[in-house]
Amino acid sequence: MSATYLVLNEQGQETAVFAPGEAIVLRYEVRNDTDQEVYFNNPVFDYAHFMEVSRDDNGQLSLVGKPYTSMSLTYNMYVVVAAHSARSFTIPWVASSKYPNAYPFNSHALNAPLPVGRYHTSVQPRLTWHHGTEADVTVLSAAQDFVRTFEVR
Repeated sequence: MSATYLVLNEQGQETAVFAPGEAIVLRYEVRNDTDQEVYFNNPVFDYAHFMEVSRDDNGQLSLVGKPYTSMSLTYNMYVVVAAHSARSFTIPWVASSKYPNAYPFNSHALNAPLPVGRYHTSVQPRLTWHHGTEADVTVLSAAQDFVRTFEVR
């Protein structure tokens, strides 16, 4: 099992530098590298601060916002991920027809493109899962694995 958090350009390539007005896409992905279906405990991330973006002025972070206004809070106990597959949660900073709203995002924030500057974004994963009837397995990942910094310049 693994999880990644990425900052991507509109073509889906990971990058840390954007031109003013260029699309910024945030993606959190949970991957099942096993030979059997996996049931991740729901939610697989902290809804309260998921994909928040802050401006970084020499280490002083000030919250800019999120790319969505609301999320669907499902009451399903598990998020199912098939063997050798992944479950992605992807949303651009500014609404785009290339990335329409999809679960768990109900609506897109009316964000303007980010101005020139340095930015910080992070997610807090909750990676607990099981196969069938076996007991839950929890893996704690290093917090820095889910922090991304990027620039608009």
